[in-house]
Order: sequence, then C-alpha cells, then structure tokens
Amino acid sequence: MDILTERQHRALAFIDAATQGGHAPTERAVELWLNDPNPRVEGGSLARGLANSEGFRSFLSTMSQLAGTSEGTLPHLKRLGWVESTAVSGGGGCRLTPLGRALLRSADATDDEALQVVVLQHDNPLSYPMLIGELSGMGEAMLVDPYFDLQGCADVLARTQVSRVLMSDGSSTAPRRAAIATYLSGMPDRGIEVRASDGLHDRLVIAGDGRVSTIGSSLNGIARGRASSIVTPLPKAAADAMASEMEAKWAAATPLLVQVDSREPADARDESLDPDPDPDSGDAV
Repeated sequence: MDILTERQHRALAFIDAATQGGHAPTERAVELWLNDPNPRVEGGSLARGLANSEGFRSFLSTMSQLAGTSEGTLPHLKRLGWVESTAVSGGGGCRLTPLGRALLRSADATDDEALQVVVLQHDNPLSYPMLIGELSGMGEAMLVDPYFDLQGCADVLARTQVSRVLMSDGSSTAPRRAAIATYLSGMPDRGIEVRASDGLHDRLVIAGDGRVSTIGSSLNGIARGRASSIVTPLPKAAADAMASEMEAKWAAATPLLVQVDSREPADARDESLDPDPDPDSGDAV
C-alpha cells in the first residue's frame, strides 16, 4: 500500500534534497517547483488570447469559488506533521520532520534494500554496538533470545525501546534468570518484561509494526566476540508467521519473578522479632 501521493513524494524529496545540500528551501520555492518543474513553453496566439480574455479569467474565478480553495501541499504536509518550519536567512524555510524522513525513506526503498542484512563479524569491536543499534531501530519490540543474560538486559533496557524479552526456561539458564530478576527488582519503572519459555531455538526481534528480523547468535555471544552473526529481515509472509508463533509462546510463557522490596527500614521493625542479630552486621552487642 502506498502511503505518499505522487505530489507528496515529490515535495518531500525536493525538501530533503535541498536540506541535504545545506539549504532549507522556502515554502514558495517548494510550491514553485511543484507547480512548474519543467521549463515553460511560451504559448502561441491561442494561449495569449486566452490569458488576455476577460471571459476566461472570469470563468476561472467562478470555478475556483465553486470548487473551494485548496489547502496547498505544504500546509497539508505541515498539518500532517511531515514538514516543519525553520528559520533561514531571507525568510522562513522548511524541513522534513523525523516522520517525514522515515516516510520518504520507506517510499524510496526498493525491495532488496528493505531486506538488506547486517553482517556482524566476531572480530569487529563494533559488531555488538551495531546490533544494539539495530534493536533500537525496531522501536517498541519483542526480543527472542534463549540465552539472554544480565549484561544484555542492562544494554537493552538502557539503549533500546524493547519492552518484552522471551528467553529459555531450561536449567542452564536458571542463574541468568535469577540475575535478571534481581536486577529488575531494583527498578520500579522497569519498562521491560522478561518471560521464560521452553522449546526456544530461534533468535529474533519483532517490531511493533510487524517487522521481524532473525539474529544468528545470542546477544552475549556477539558481545564477547565469540561468534559472527547476521541480522536478516524476513519477508512479510514469513514475518507474520513467525510473529504469530512467538506471540503464542509469549502468552504461554512464565514471567520472571520480579519482586519489589517492601521491607520496612531496620529501625522501624519490632526488635522482638529479631532476637539474634547478625554479629557481622554491627547490630550485635
């Protein structure tokens, strides 16, 4: 489905090309180009006659009144939040908003570009930061990583919008789950939920908008440089099927037991309930 109309696409592309070249175009410059992108063809006697005809000008005025006044491309794009005003020397200019840039990038992307893989070499110190960047670009997403660990949890929580993580519930991941649960217990506003499920083998990230990318190795393996990996976007049909399967696993998975410490301060407790203080705590006499 095409989001941009042909005229909107041309307007966004023109503004983006100008600002990339170092100049924010004025609204008038954009409208002039949209309405007259090609050299004019000077009219012959018929065109001159029509232009000078009082009856023809009256006809155009009447039609405009009947049809109403068009909002205009630039005011429309501003109202949609795709373009914003900016100050430039000699008058007001305009530039694309992040939403406008995203729509233009999506409209210009070919199928091959949309499915371009990211290669993460084990000996490249930038591989793990690149992976975190890819996760960040997926927005509010679900990460599936059987061997998710504490460091990965800290990085994902601090630098991405991933809101759900599905990891393995096997015995080998029990220490990781305990560490992650303890870490999250100290964060009242966690913004992330971790659940454990059996039978997990794939590593992938599912964006809120339905995009799905597979990840060849667990985050910890890439972080430690133990394995090369690739991040591969899936075609829509495969993405939909994988997302549906993982949503079912998420619904059946067990949430990590994250507790909030609600204990009272030591000086507020009834000392009679603690007759034998820990001699190493400094409370013993």
